[in-house]
Amino acid sequence: MSEQVIEVIASGAIGQLSDKQRQCLRLVGRGMSLKEIAIETGLTPLTVDTYLKAAISKLGVSNRREAARMFAEMEASRGLGSPSPMVAASLPEPQSGDATAAGGWRHHVALPPLGGRWNELDWVARTLAILRIATVSAVVVIAIALLVAAAMATFS
Repeated sequence: MSEQVIEVIASGAIGQLSDKQRQCLRLVGRGMSLKEIAIETGLTPLTVDTYLKAAISKLGVSNRREAARMFAEMEASRGLGSPSPMVAASLPEPQSGDATAAGGWRHHVALPPLGGRWNELDWVARTLAILRIATVSAVVVIAIALLVAAAMATFS
């Protein structure tokens, strides 16, 4: 356990965290983005961000990843729970291709992930994602137009 964690435990900062702050820190520790945490908790992204900023301030760290790691260490040391394997190791940044691993129709269409961060794609990847979305949209519009035309020809 690091000295910083021992100091925070000694100061009682973990007791000052609200239940929602603890829940948000656990979800950050699982590698979830702000939007994913908001969906999981039923809160708005702004509220989640407010909870995380307050937790960061109470724990005396500089970012949410450090706060999640420290909180997981404190929970483990106090027997309040066990840190997820993702927290125990270095927390990875979300990958832009994670949505394709979910399976289903998204696997075949390869749309960009929901809840992604701004500027995580370079201009080439962003342009290709826009072109994929435009192509899928055009195919859907054409299919609907053909169905309407066929229905009109059938019923007239």
